Amino acid sequence: MPQVAVPSILELWLPQLQRHRSSLKLLQLVSSGEGLSAALAAQLLDALPDGCALVNLYGEHLWFRV
Repeated sequence: MPQVAVPSILELWLPQLQRHRSSLKLLQLVSSGEGLSAALAAQLLDALPDGCALVNLYGEHLWFRV
């Protein structure tokens, strides 16, 4: 099941994602409800475990890593 949050909450989660990257069992992280900046998307992609997709459902851009 994907985790869904607005970017302002994802930004708050970022330190924990970075700290626990190797032990996360996350497959998909969904951003919705606010604009997701390219800078935050890049930081999230770096913090997410390999194989975890980042999906933006707000606006025109979609960021992901497979």
